[in-house]
Amino acid sequence: MCRGENSSVRAIVGISGLIVLAAGLGLWTAARAVADETADALKVFRAIETIQEAGPPPAGGLRRISVSERELNAYIVFRIESEKEEMMKELSLKLLDGQKLEGKFVLDLSGAKISSLLPDRATFYFAARLEAADGKARIRLDKLFLEQQPIQPVVIDIILLFASRKDNSVPSSLNEWIDLSIGIRELRVDKERLTALY
Repeated sequence: MCRGENSSVRAIVGISGLIVLAAGLGLWTAARAVADETADALKVFRAIETIQEAGPPPAGGLRRISVSERELNAYIVFRIESEKEEMMKELSLKLLDGQKLEGKFVLDLSGAKISSLLPDRATFYFAARLEAADGKARIRLDKLFLEQQPIQPVVIDIILLFASRKDNSVPSSLNEWIDLSIGIRELRVDKERLTALY
């Protein structure tokens, strides 16, 4: 092998080594991200467990437990994936001060036959307020977009009505109050934090 071929072979081996190293680091980064997400989801599960195991509230008032926006979103991802949700394929929330939240959700409407105006896979963006008191909660939409197009919240009510016919645990309207389970009396939304009072 001549000298020029030897340096070419070394260059190829060096590039291959960098590719393998980069792939390994990419897998490590991906594995680390999954581990972090799982740890975050577990924090929400532990909070739920704490609430479930608590007795009646103390005489002085309600107890509080908080989860971060990151932990809440990891929990949502875990639930959607583990429960093999039929319609809800993605949901992410941004928690803001004053009971406000923004977010994105993706629905698979392919089997719904709701409307020819909606795509089979619809991505919605929203701004809303969470109303919660006396062990009940509901979402009040301020803005709703299908992709980049503003739409009326009644579209979500139509989708919920359809979904509630298939699964009676789904509320039939955004205006419907739902019971907060496991002893939660109230939910408070602050910047990057959700607090349950129980």
